[in-house]
This record gives sequence, structure tokens and C-alpha cells, in this order.
Amino acid sequence: MALRLYRWNCLGRRLYPAYEARQIDPHSGKTHSPAPIVPPKANPPSQNVEYTPHDPAAAGTSVKLAQEVRRRAGRATETYIAYGVTENIYKECARQADYSIPQNNEKASIEPEITSGVQLGVGDGWWYKELGLQPTFNTWAQITMLHIYLLATRFRNFPAAHAPAWQQHLLDHFFYDAEERMVNYHGMSARGVRNRYLKDLFIQYRGAMAAYDEGLCKGDAVLATALWRNIFGASDDLDLVGLAQVVSYVRRVIRALEAHEDETIAAGNIEFGDPGKEKDLVHVKSKLMSEPLQDKQVDTRSPPGAL
Repeated sequence: MALRLYRWNCLGRRLYPAYEARQIDPHSGKTHSPAPIVPPKANPPSQNVEYTPHDPAAAGTSVKLAQEVRRRAGRATETYIAYGVTENIYKECARQADYSIPQNNEKASIEPEITSGVQLGVGDGWWYKELGLQPTFNTWAQITMLHIYLLATRFRNFPAAHAPAWQQHLLDHFFYDAEERMVNYHGMSARGVRNRYLKDLFIQYRGAMAAYDEGLCKGDAVLATALWRNIFGASDDLDLVGLAQVVSYVRRVIRALEAHEDETIAAGNIEFGDPGKEKDLVHVKSKLMSEPLQDKQVDTRSPPGAL
């Protein structure tokens, strides 16, 4: 009999067998240690995440290979495929609002700038330069969670037997990265402190996912409100044009992901566009703006038989 120990993530979910204890042969009584069971090695993580689009021919080969592996090995192997592919996809999510804390470099003697108790870093790209958001851990986390949500809406359309593994691995990569940034960027060396922040972050994640789902169902006004609360921190100093661009960007990305086959998504050939390209569309005047406002008569009478 073997005692199997598991690695657990910050959310209390079992990830994969970390290793097996020494096993006892019931016939000879001798013990031996089996080879450790670990997930496949993927590209090493990088603080400055870069994304290189896949070659279309190579992507087609990857799709066929993944299909053949699944056919031969079944679902037991798919979790390893999902682990590696979602790691690359996650890097594309994290790249959108990546930031750094150069002041934390060992050679630097300057303390990180702090505003309202939050460490400010250095970031580039549309979210920081054009939208004017501050490069902080929370900003990065919220924008990364938004892109994870966009992918989650597509993973939901996977067959029911396959979707949970892809969603869970993508989320796990996010929390691994978040904890690593807490240590390397913000000096949170105490595990208890990190766990408390990670639990709060998970609550924020679940709230944001529910709010975005509601926005997709009820319309752009509700979606804009959810984005304003999460991405913009419910700030009164709001760029309405920028908010409208984010709403349009969310809709466009979801449509684009929906247009791809499951095999294409599973090959990891995903690259998010520039939200700034939505500016021209946002400035197009709606035809409804030219129509006169009409007061609708509301019937306040109770229906027959009502108390």
C-alpha cells in the first residue's frame, strides 16, 4: 500500500500528486521509491511576460497532435495538456496590464512610492498610458481577472467532461502568479499574510465573474457598472469614453472567441487585441440619440383578482 501526498493550492483545491511515499512489496518486504509524479514542464515564468503568436501551420499540427493524444490516452492525459496550454494562455492574460516594482531591486535604495497605502509600480500599455489607471497590484489583478473571465466564457462551451479542468488550471496559474508577485514585488514573506490576501482576492474574483455575467445578460449599462466597480475602483474621476471602450472591447473579444472551434482554443493560439481600437466605434453616434424622448405610461392598476 502506498501513502500518496498531494499538493494543495491556496484555495484548498487538490492539484496533482506531488510524490508517493516509499512503497512496500507485499511479497519480498522490500521498499522502493517510485518516480515522482509532476506536471509537464512548460515555458519558464517571466516577470516581463511576452507573447509570440503561433504559426498557423504549427497550430494545426498541435491540434491534430492533441486530438491523437486524447484518443490514445483518454481524459487522464488531458489535464496535463490543459495545464501546459493554459499556462501559455494565462501569460497572455497577465501581459495586458503587466507592471513591475523596480525600486525593490537590491541595488536600489529608493523605497516604492506609496499612495493611500498602495505601492505604485511602473507599467506600460493602453490600460496605464491611455486609460490612466495606476500600475498597482490590484489594477493588474482586476484586468487579468477580466481576461480570465473572457476565456472562461469560451471554456464553458467545451464539452461538460472537459471544461472544468481547463477553467481550474487557468485560475490556478493566476493565483500562483499573484502569490509570487506578493513575495517578489511587495515583500510579503509571511505565508499567513499572503493567504489572507489570496482569500480576499478569490472573493473578488467570484464577485467580478458574477457581475460580468449579469452585465452580459442585462445589457451594456449593467456591464459598464460592473467594470466601473472592479477595473476603475468605483472612482468618481471616470473617463466615460474609456469605460465605453472597455465595454466594447469585452463584447468584441467574446464574439471573436466564440467564432473559433474548440480545437483552436485548445491549441492555445490566442492573442488579445488593443482596447484602444474601439475608440472610433465608441464615437459613432447612435441613431437612438436623434429620436425624441417619449414618456411611457405606466399602468399602476392591480391585475384582476390581485389582493
